[in-house]
Amino acid sequence: MSTPKQKITIILFFFMLNIVAFSQSGGPCEVSEKHHDLDWRLRKWTYLNKQGEEEGQRVFKKMATGCVIKEEFIYNGKVLGEGHIFYDQKTDTWHQYYFNNSGYTFTATMHFIDGEMVRDGREFILKNGDSVWKRDVFSWDAENQKVHQREEESRDGKVSWKTISSRSDLLIERDPE
Repeated sequence: MSTPKQKITIILFFFMLNIVAFSQSGGPCEVSEKHHDLDWRLRKWTYLNKQGEEEGQRVFKKMATGCVIKEEFIYNGKVLGEGHIFYDQKTDTWHQYYFNNSGYTFTATMHFIDGEMVRDGREFILKNGDSVWKRDVFSWDAENQKVHQREEESRDGKVSWKTISSRSDLLIERDPE
């Protein structure tokens, strides 16, 4: 059963999606080159955990006349989480909203830097009071049909970044859509 706060969050989320879908200027999203930057994700993927075991599937599809990418996380045949990714022409920024059946929500902005999708960092405060920023960097290996992910951290206010983990087997293509 959803709480009133969760219901309001979901209603506002879908209201925002409608605003974004209908407020894009400069013609339909299908003809906007930027709206195709993530088309390589449009397929069904097998999601692997750190031990390389199948943990579920992620399915990416376009909706709202190509302005929004819908992501579903499927485990044992059930949709457990859903996300929406859209490009804002005015700010030249990608936005991601994600929520799952346990009440977890996640929002992020994303940018392309040197051909890689960088999901902007989140700040963590350590027990000693120091600030650490973490971000994720994704790239597409078309030859091997795999997604590469790096987790990076910054301990100097996002001036420099250090790779703290890297993997190439996060998502493996299964059924191209």
